[in-house]
Amino acid sequence: MLAKLKEGQNVKFDFVQEGDDYVATEVKYQRGMQANSLEP
Repeated sequence: MLAKLKEGQNVKFDFVQEGDDYVATEVKYQRGMQANSLEP
């Protein structure tokens, strides 16, 4: 999972396994925004 973060932004990623996918619980609420930031 690659997430683009703004410079200086401190985010704690707690990765948990959900099926075959990993989600960052700390940014789960940003799912829509995050999906646009992910690089395939």
